Amino acid sequence: MPTKVRTLCVGAFFGSLVEASLPILLLKTDDRNISGVRKHSKHATDGIPKELRVGDLLLVQVTYASMTVPVSRVRYRMTFVRCYEDAAGESYKIWGHRWRYIIEGKYFCTLRYPFDLDSLKCLTRTMGRK
Repeated sequence: MPTKVRTLCVGAFFGSLVEASLPILLLKTDDRNISGVRKHSKHATDGIPKELRVGDLLLVQVTYASMTVPVSRVRYRMTFVRCYEDAAGESYKIWGHRWRYIIEGKYFCTLRYPFDLDSLKCLTRTMGRK
């Protein structure tokens, strides 16, 4: 299920101590499904994300389950376009598994510096807490 990251210290990215509230949704996937996410700029989930608006930032965290000790890294980003119910079985066609909703994005790109979200010391609120 997607995780809403409410407040992020942008100094972690821009070298200053400025804190700002950014609309970000963390999408979690694994090394088996990332190719479909990349190819279609889409992510699937059974829980509908709330409070998203067109243009919000979507971070894609990949867990490499094939490793002895699984490693999770935020490796990609895209911009939110829409979320819709998967009535046509699109998720099964893309990933070989059926989910209830599709989160569609645009401007999918690889981050120059992938990171572990837990390693950001200035992250003040995560996991949907207010």
